[in-house]
Amino acid sequence: MEVRPDFSVVIVSYNVSAYLKLCLHAVFKAIGKHTVEVWVVDNASTDDSVQMVAECFPEVRLLANTENVGFSKANNQALRLAKGQYLLLLNPDTVVPETIFDTCKRIMEAHPEVGAAGIRMLDGDGRYLPESKRGMPTPWVSLIKISGIYKLFPRSKVFNKYYLGHTSPLENQYVEILAGAFMLVRREVAQRIGYLPEEYFMYGEDIDFSYQLLQSGFKNYYIAEDKIIHFKGESTKKGSLNYVYIFYKAMAIFSAKYFGKGNAFFYHVLISFGIILTAFGAALKRLIQAIGIPFVELFAFYAGFWYIHDYWEKNHRFISGGEYPPEYVYGILPLYSLVLMLSIHLSGGYKKTQKLSDALRGLGIGFLIIILFYGLSPENWRFSRAIMVLGTLSALFWVLIFRNILKFLKIIQPDLTKRDQVAWIITNSEHELDICSKHFRNTAYFNEKVLETSFDSYKILLSAFRPDYVLFDSESISFSKAISLAERLQDTSVKMLYKIPKEATFVGDEVVINLSDNIINNDLNDIPLQKRFFDFVFVVFIVPAFFPFLKKKITIKSKDIKDILMGKLHLIGHGEAQKSIVNLSDHIVNLGISNYSFISTDYFARYSPLKDLKILKTLNQIYQKNILD
Repeated sequence: MEVRPDFSVVIVSYNVSAYLKLCLHAVFKAIGKHTVEVWVVDNASTDDSVQMVAECFPEVRLLANTENVGFSKANNQALRLAKGQYLLLLNPDTVVPETIFDTCKRIMEAHPEVGAAGIRMLDGDGRYLPESKRGMPTPWVSLIKISGIYKLFPRSKVFNKYYLGHTSPLENQYVEILAGAFMLVRREVAQRIGYLPEEYFMYGEDIDFSYQLLQSGFKNYYIAEDKIIHFKGESTKKGSLNYVYIFYKAMAIFSAKYFGKGNAFFYHVLISFGIILTAFGAALKRLIQAIGIPFVELFAFYAGFWYIHDYWEKNHRFISGGEYPPEYVYGILPLYSLVLMLSIHLSGGYKKTQKLSDALRGLGIGFLIIILFYGLSPENWRFSRAIMVLGTLSALFWVLIFRNILKFLKIIQPDLTKRDQVAWIITNSEHELDICSKHFRNTAYFNEKVLETSFDSYKILLSAFRPDYVLFDSESISFSKAISLAERLQDTSVKMLYKIPKEATFVGDEVVINLSDNIINNDLNDIPLQKRFFDFVFVVFIVPAFFPFLKKKITIKSKDIKDILMGKLHLIGHGEAQKSIVNLSDHIVNLGISNYSFISTDYFARYSPLKDLKILKTLNQIYQKNILD
């Protein structure tokens, strides 16, 4: 007689190698006394997922598809071969605790009426995911969901039935719909129903399967007493038109299948409505991020200059009467504001992920340009140095306040790839602390025992000092402990990262950081623009201003100046070898460095105008030393 394993875990993967690796480590760490077979079905990934599984987890039963056959078909490939008494469908971007198989087996044995079970899911930062338990998506429920009305009544049985907002997420309970990210099914139930319906490519198959299970007389059960991490890797996709189309098309298939073709038409209307609504929302968001914030700041800068000019005019400059000329108020002051805004923009201050230092650097550069403009202007254009300085200070005050408001409202995101970040690591290993200390500017160390005895104090410190990351060392502390701590820290708004065992790689919601990589920030799109800005400012303003004071006159051909202004030539660049990265081969000052791998990782990946200034300063020091020698 064939002895069946207790569990068969089926994971369908597509281009999420790092998350899959962490997921598999967690699964194998949770096996304990149970017999478990693990299946991975790769849906034609273009990353190293297949190779990684084959090399790092030889015990995994790997099925590598040559094309993406969809979620349902890929799952069914393994389900038809699986031999476990319980079949666990698991997403690759999940982390399970060491207790998961104990909990699942105990619950299923205690509730023979249950055909399938789900679990309480948290995102990577420890926040509860409402899709952990759901109600039946009838046309009414779907309409309320897509319209967003449920957000106004989060605990209403009528208006938030889709997420069962009227029930507690902390209580075990029967539910209608389970999530495909974690679905535990009895083997005999899956065979009786016929596995996942394959007419769905993505989304909807878990709803259909849950409904079929209810129609067959079984119950669906939500397990609240244990919990898993489900990273929000799909969050950006859920705001896309493609997601809206696929999801509501799946709902149309489901409705036509069980509620009649008339309701299917309703879902087609919902699809159109959803696409229009999503397109409008996405366009509005892009408009606010790309245009809205810069122009709000432009208006704020000018308002600051105007208010200070008005105050200075009435209380200092023209106490006995008179006023500044209109060309100053409506010409020069708007120009000052525009210079500050453009300087912030060209310094990277309006990127999707923003650093306050970028905005402050841009503000400083803009102020220098204004000073140079003021100094080089005719006498009749120099109206007031006080307004120039105080107006810039008001812009600085605005930037500091406004950026923090935007971050609080989550309209902008912090830069998660900067190199000088602060990390607090929860580990029992000093070796792991040493690894992280080499990457992050400041690393605080808390072992598990200390944390358990003084958690409240730790949480207060965390809220007060706001480190960039909390790192969970998955090798020296359990996944169960990491998940529990993340849940307890969910209201601190700190990014949680989880270490992949035996690697210097951490993963979190929508971020993977490899501490062994030199290139942390791969966003090279802004580099050419920033360099053009530096070249232009240096040639037009800095060189003319300081040229009379140079001990050794530099020679720059007029043609070179023309090419720099037209963007054909750089002031500082490298040789031909790195054209594939950023084309800076045409330049005046050669770095003289043959180690181009160093240049590509340090110079290009973290370029800023200050780096070029430092290079010029260093070259000048070398030149002076050679003269003296």
